[in-house]
Amino acid sequence: MVLIIVLVAIVMLTLAGYTFAQLMMAEREAAWAHGRAVQSRALVDSGVAWIEQQLAQPGGIEQAGGWHNNTTLFHSQLVVDADVPRDRGRFSVLAPNMQMGTINGVRYGLEDESGRLNLNTLLLIDPTWQSLAAEAVGATQASSGGLTFGSSSSGGSSSGGSMSGGSSGSSSSGTSSSSGGASGSSSSSSSTPVTAEQALLYLPGMTIDIADAILDWLDPDDVPRTYGAERDYYSSYNYAPKNGPFESVEELLLVKGVTPQLLYGGDLDHNSSIGPGETTIGNMAASGPSSSSSSGSSAGGSSAGGSSAFSGSMNQGWSAYLTVYSCESNLRPDGQPKINVNALDLQQLHQALASVLGADIATFIISYRQGKSVTGSQTTVSAAGKSPNFNLPGNTLLASPLDLVGCKVQVTFQGDQQASVVNSPFDPTPSTMNGYVGMLLDNLTIVPSLRVPGRININCASLPVLMTIPGMDPTTASMILSSAQQTSGMQLGSNRNYPTWIYLEGLVSLDVMKQLMPYITASGRVFRSQVVGFFEEGGPTSRAEVVIDATSRVPRLLLWRDMTHLGNGYGRAVLGP
Repeated sequence: MVLIIVLVAIVMLTLAGYTFAQLMMAEREAAWAHGRAVQSRALVDSGVAWIEQQLAQPGGIEQAGGWHNNTTLFHSQLVVDADVPRDRGRFSVLAPNMQMGTINGVRYGLEDESGRLNLNTLLLIDPTWQSLAAEAVGATQASSGGLTFGSSSSGGSSSGGSMSGGSSGSSSSGTSSSSGGASGSSSSSSSTPVTAEQALLYLPGMTIDIADAILDWLDPDDVPRTYGAERDYYSSYNYAPKNGPFESVEELLLVKGVTPQLLYGGDLDHNSSIGPGETTIGNMAASGPSSSSSSGSSAGGSSAGGSSAFSGSMNQGWSAYLTVYSCESNLRPDGQPKINVNALDLQQLHQALASVLGADIATFIISYRQGKSVTGSQTTVSAAGKSPNFNLPGNTLLASPLDLVGCKVQVTFQGDQQASVVNSPFDPTPSTMNGYVGMLLDNLTIVPSLRVPGRININCASLPVLMTIPGMDPTTASMILSSAQQTSGMQLGSNRNYPTWIYLEGLVSLDVMKQLMPYITASGRVFRSQVVGFFEEGGPTSRAEVVIDATSRVPRLLLWRDMTHLGNGYGRAVLGP
């Protein structure tokens, strides 16, 4: 009997020991898996720090092959080395690969946020708010009034420099030879969006109801637009419209009519492709500006003439076209602030200009500010050797530094009894402009801040985003899109670093170039990417979407969104070895 009891005790102890061993093995495996997951997250953090370090080096990332598609910098970077592949930790940096304005797979690099439409600049292309902004600028610049805008005011009288401008300036200066601006390929003003509503309607699947609701959410008043919604509508849902800037694109989900499907599309795991279990929403035509006169019920289904030109993949949803982060640096190559040619103190402005561009060019710019634009075949004189009369006010503002190109101004110099007509030292011939446009745009600005938000990078914008630019027409947008495919990020010494390349390469006339200039750029400095941390052979994978602001010498992380819960997203063949 004792022997049986002993045997039973031994069996029970054995089972208990086996159970304990199994439990400890499971705990060990869980601890190991958790540790590997933490390591993979750390690999993502390493990737983010790597991006910041590359962007912090002046010209470094451009010299190393650029940020657009660079396998050397952004593909399968080794962080943790080990004897066995399963312990080697790496990260890859990925961004959507856009071909002819449509997302097609991924590339190894960064995405310029300026290739998207900034939601918070929409009101600045709306005539009502545009007029208020112009009045505010005028009141700030000169309390005596009498301000006029230069030659590109016909298309965008923006002294704010971001996505602003428009009709308020078109009537303020009718003396310039380039006023009107609707020449060259942009010959039809009817195809040009002149309101924020019409700009939104170029987004695939956008309806006039949702466009008005977005603008009502953004504008500071409580008066609903024709098809929009204000406080009365949202009160039934126990919240109120923002009546201010969007903090994120995701905030659109609070706006009447916006659904997750419209915002994110069918790409549920955000890997720039449609996989098993994901719905291909397909191509949906944009409504276009002509539908702004339609009834709210029909605007979403109808499309503007030639709507196929504005169709786009809805697999990514509106989130692929919109941002709240786009911005560019307003510094000179030496890191100093650019010179604001609309500054009030003309004597200080002349000194600053002379130190960078020389006294003769500085004198002409002051003459432009003080005089008036003229046309015709008058006898002209050079500004060389002349001295500005600083007692004269500078009532003419520039809409962009490009206003100085190919113009003539009438002004009275210091010591002269009669006014003289001065010819611009900046010849508009493309071959000549090619030699000085970098100097002009690298040093001069109309924006008094260190950052310029909201302008659209024509080198990487999709067709719907290009069509939101005031003064743009479908033909010009299509030509820009086709030509921009040759651009792979920033290239040192390339004219593609400046938006004037579309004039230098014959895509638009000088008048149209001046009209577009306040709204476009070629060098945004806020970047988005997905960073994936992984091990060479198996193990957990972490993924995050980040937005990094590189407008200053020390890059700033604006967004870190964990996407690990959406799955790996990318196969080993894409991520690395």
